Amino acid sequence: MKKILIATLSLIITLSASTFAYYHKEYDKQYELYLGIKTYDNDVAYTLLAYFAENNNPKALYELGTIHQRNGELEEALKVYKKSAELGYTEAQLKLAYIYRFEQEKYEEAIEWYRKAAEKGNSLAQISLATIYERGKITQQNYAESFRWYKKLADKDPHFLKKLAKMYEYGKGTKENKVKAYAIYYFDYIRGRMFDIYYQIDFYNLSILDKEEKAKRNLDRLKRELTKEEVYKARLEASKYFERLLESSK
Repeated sequence: MKKILIATLSLIITLSASTFAYYHKEYDKQYELYLGIKTYDNDVAYTLLAYFAENNNPKALYELGTIHQRNGELEEALKVYKKSAELGYTEAQLKLAYIYRFEQEKYEEAIEWYRKAAEKGNSLAQISLATIYERGKITQQNYAESFRWYKKLADKDPHFLKKLAKMYEYGKGTKENKVKAYAIYYFDYIRGRMFDIYYQIDFYNLSILDKEEKAKRNLDRLKRELTKEEVYKARLEASKYFERLLESSK
């Protein structure tokens, strides 16, 4: 295994700069070959990754950072993680956000890197920003920003709609819209009932029954504030959520 990696490295190094540039697209293929081999020889791995990293391969930079981090060289790890992140590699952006948030408590830096990943559509980064702004513990509470990121998540996956219901009901981060709130509660309630019927677990899963009962209470509370026409409109809106749910499950 080690001989294979060393031979591969030697072959790569013999390429001229112009040839290497010409085969720039082969970068990732060769790098993926390395990942497929998954050597545990740190010296070989470091040498190979360093070569790719010098040519600004973001994946190689990220993996090089993990080696530095495992060796306790956090500053060097941050240096290469940042270079990878600046090249747009999402995993590096998330890694920086995690380190800055949970290990170094540099919250503004953490939010900055979460935002870069979130703007590219990364769900983990979007969830992180939504909850950070909702709770307001490591930065100023901002319901509008929280709503923004929960909405992006819900647009991709209807399971996240539930996070928007209270915000619509009480006008947190968005204009109050009790019809939309009712639609989400209704969707949540019916989805729970469908789950119960499909798996026949009415008497076996109390946590699901509790959630279902909570959704029912939300419906009953809001229904008293809406006209019959508004309830009908909300249920039509809920039917669209089910269509999206079916689409997202394909």
